[in-house]
Amino acid sequence: MPSAGQIIAEAHALDRRGSIPYRPQYAQIAGSVTGALLLQQIWYRWYYNKGQAFYKFKEPCAHKLYVPGDSWTEEMGFSVSEFETAIKKIGVKVTRGTSRKALLEQERPPLVLYWTDASRLTWYELNAEAFYRAIEEVYGIAQEGLWRITC
Repeated sequence: MPSAGQIIAEAHALDRRGSIPYRPQYAQIAGSVTGALLLQQIWYRWYYNKGQAFYKFKEPCAHKLYVPGDSWTEEMGFSVSEFETAIKKIGVKVTRGTSRKALLEQERPPLVLYWTDASRLTWYELNAEAFYRAIEEVYGIAQEGLWRITC
């Protein structure tokens, strides 16, 4: 059975009409407005990628896979500095020697893991379990209260 946080997050992912919504509750999770907006977009892309990691460029570049208009800075209207501050609020960069398992087992695990591969693609993966728990906390919903959302 899906958690209350999962149900709310999926409803938010479906609520897309060509705009990026702002949910103040996500700012409580992310620690800033820009962090909240980026978290929403990472959730959205992760959700529509069927729960799999996805790559995206930070800014326009000459990489052969770059599509004009499809970098984080272009999509979000962020400066590079705003993007870097936002991703640090919600995520952890996985580097060589970093234990992914240890990161996910922390008391407060990161919401997003990201890494750059040998071909210079930066991949983003949502830690769905931590994300759903955070949503349940900020919306004040326990699993027993799920019926209130679905009825």
